[in-house]
Formats: sequence, structure tokens, C-alpha cells
Amino acid sequence: MQDSQELKQPLVAVTGASGLVGRRLVQSLVMSGFQVLALVRDVERAQGILNAYSVPSLKFARFDLDDDPLRVDLEHVWAVVHAGAYIPRSLEDPSEALECWTTNSLGTLRLLEQVRDAGVPYFVYLSAGNAYGASEARARETDPLYPSARAPYYLTSKVAGEVFVDYMRRRAFFGAAILRPAAIYGPGMPPGGLVSSMLGQLRSGQSLNVHDGGRYHVDLVHVDDVVKAIMACLDRKAEGTYNVGSGQATSTLELAKQLLEIAGLDLITLEVTGSMEGPNLGFPALDITLAREQLGYSPTNLRDGLQSMLRESAS
Repeated sequence: MQDSQELKQPLVAVTGASGLVGRRLVQSLVMSGFQVLALVRDVERAQGILNAYSVPSLKFARFDLDDDPLRVDLEHVWAVVHAGAYIPRSLEDPSEALECWTTNSLGTLRLLEQVRDAGVPYFVYLSAGNAYGASEARARETDPLYPSARAPYYLTSKVAGEVFVDYMRRRAFFGAAILRPAAIYGPGMPPGGLVSSMLGQLRSGQSLNVHDGGRYHVDLVHVDDVVKAIMACLDRKAEGTYNVGSGQATSTLELAKQLLEIAGLDLITLEVTGSMEGPNLGFPALDITLAREQLGYSPTNLRDGLQSMLRESAS
């Protein structure tokens, strides 16, 4: 039971608090004066990761989306930010579909039931901006979600979570915002992603390999921009769905060139294979007009974001 002094500050519970977004969000919440309940699978590991933010306003509790029934104490919680998710080792492996749906879809539903039953007034859900159907135009929040081109098992599980959140919101159990982040990059990002793979090649002295002529495009958003969007939702208690991206799709070729320029390396270390002819591959850019207008959102320039990431990872 928390004392009266602690309850003067809003208490925000964060799932996935030790993940890429979660750890930066916890830092921002603590610095903004919130009480924070970090909901994590491994409390000891999370305490190690978040040791720098170890202050009385930060509490930890074990939480696993796979648990059925799900048990989580949300007493006195003002808002839940659901940043936790299962991301499969291979986004194209159909054997990962069951775990994606069990954890990301049904786990989210079980969490929502706990939020409803505890009377938590506000909920923020991190979905996936790459779930839109293929398009050359910027994807708006009203455009169809149809992730059949890439990562269908993971992305459809995130979309199903959206449906459950919006259903609960429409039933007026609580207010809710759904954020659709683009491809997130930044300090602490796990290996295997586009940006982290290229950085790994640079650090090991390898040439940067760009396939398909560099035609693969993706909207890249810095992790701190995602955190700012979440904080804006909490500040405004915003409701509805918002794209959170840079507003433009960056090709793998352009990303590689920017990284080489920032690192001060000659372009001879860039190897491009495959044809540059043909349609763009990957995901559409996100239209971020709604987030700009309603959340005061402004994305970080990609070059600035990459430079800050390189500085922080080197320190």
C-alpha cells in the first residue's frame, strides 16, 4: 500500500519497461515527476537496466503477458502505457504466429480486462505503423491496415490488440490512445534491425551491404520521438489513433550513405547489389499531420537522430 505522499503524484504503469521504448519512457516519466510502476518479466534484470533511474518514485512488479489468468495489481494506477510485446526472432517464420497472437493479442486483451476491472482511467497502446497496406502515398490513420507484404504474424497480432483497445474505449471503460510508431531506432535498440545491422557492419570494419539496389524504404522514427508522443498523450489525455513517424520513407541506400557520411568514411565502403529498377520495397511513410496538430508532435531529423545515437552508443 502506498503512502499519501506518493499518491500526490500520478502513478503510471509501463509494460515492457526494460525495452527500447520502455526504458526511455521510464526515464522521462521519472524526470517529469510521475510515480512509475515498471511491469516486467524479469524484475532483477530490469532493475539492472534501469539502475540509473532507481529513485523512490520507481517501483517494479513481475508481469508476463503469457500468464493466464493474468494477475497485476493496478491499485491507484492513473494510466497504463502498454509498450511490451513479443517480437519474433524471424518476422517471416509462420511458426512464430502462435506466440505473437498469444502474447500480443490475447495478452493485451487480458491486460485490458485488468485495467477495466481496476478502474484505471487511461490507457496508451503502442501498435505498429508498418501495418498499413502497401502504398506510394503517406499512410493516414484512416487508411486500411493490411500487413500482408512483410512480418504478417507480428503485425496482425498488433492490429488485433488495437481492435481490443478501441472496443474497450468505445464502451467507455476508460480513455485510450493508440500510437502507431514507424520503424523505431535509437540507443539500446536490439541487434538485427536495419539501423543496428548497418552500425554493426561499420563498427566491425565491414563494407555496408545494400540489397535490391537500395529500393527498400521505411519510415524511421527516433525512440525519443515515440516517448515524446506518449508523454503528450498522457499530458492531454488524448484519445484516438495517431501515427508517430518522421513523415518520410528513407531508402536503405540513403540510410547507408548518411551513416557513412556521419562516420566520415569514403563511399567506397558501400556495396550495392541487385537492381535499382522497379517499385519501392518496404513500408509507406506515415502521415503525421494528426499527431502534429493534436499532440504537438515534431519528429527528429534523421541525420540528427543518427548522430545522437552514435554519440550515445560510443559514450
